[in-house]
Amino acid sequence: MQLDRATRILSLVVIVTSPGEDKAKYPLYDVTAEIIDLKESEQLGPISSLGEFRSRRRTVTLGNLSPEFVRSAPDWNLGSGDTHRYAIDFFTRSGVFRQRLTLRVADGKWAVASQVLRGGVVIRESIPDHFPRDEHGQVQW
Repeated sequence: MQLDRATRILSLVVIVTSPGEDKAKYPLYDVTAEIIDLKESEQLGPISSLGEFRSRRRTVTLGNLSPEFVRSAPDWNLGSGDTHRYAIDFFTRSGVFRQRLTLRVADGKWAVASQVLRGGVVIRESIPDHFPRDEHGQVQW
């Protein structure tokens, strides 16, 4: 299970420039990603200050990304557990979008569900058929 690298999480940014298509058409400029570990944040409880808010976010500067190009990012240690949930806010020169990323063990293997939103609207979603769902058939983002 080699799913402990940030490149696995952050490489998904290159496909978001062309919603509904398999390949990006345009580059993204001045890309910065702010990552929140939702599971960890829930365990820590409510945020009481701006400093605490900032401490719960990990910032990764990706720079300019060409279509179909993936930039390596620092290693990302998932730690223990069989479920991990992240909110990744991407800031680019052309706008802001969020990726919801949920990683779960299913049938002894890691499964990854991804949802990309721009302006609160889902523009891309990828959920494997074997991805675990709740009693209503929904992914727990």
